Amino acid sequence: MPMTAPPVDYRPAVALYHHLGPGNESITSPYTAMLENTYAEICRSNFWTWKKQFEAAQRDVASLSALQQGWDTYDAEPPNELARRTTKDILKILEQEAMPPSRLLPSREGGITISLAEGPRRAEIEAYNSGEIAVAIYTPTDVLKVWELGSESARVREAIASIRVYLTT
Repeated sequence: MPMTAPPVDYRPAVALYHHLGPGNESITSPYTAMLENTYAEICRSNFWTWKKQFEAAQRDVASLSALQQGWDTYDAEPPNELARRTTKDILKILEQEAMPPSRLLPSREGGITISLAEGPRRAEIEAYNSGEIAVAIYTPTDVLKVWELGSESARVREAIASIRVYLTT
């Protein structure tokens, strides 16, 4: 059977490798530079950046279970299971809304604080050990509004929508 040449538009199958460098078989490919650029572009995309931020926040929540009574040297309660579960639920909503937190810290009032920031504007959502949730929006020089939420997700979604408007205007 005679061999035929591949079609003019034929391209070999390629895959993105996590590490493109010496010792990797893709380094000999004529597509190496294109693959490196494509991989770098993927890593820079907002989606993947946010995804990593949310994964880190979920790990931070889990790590707070190791805190002991007095973790702040002033007898503060560590976040309990209810506060951690509530925080995870809030993080899921924030992820659906593409609003990654700036940081996540234990609260001296007993719970967890999720911080969001855009320029000088700040917002915090606190999930307390009691199951209550509070929200604050402020600038470094002025507290603008503080309010409490119920634990139902509709109220949390409303608060997150208000935070988005505040941070982006």
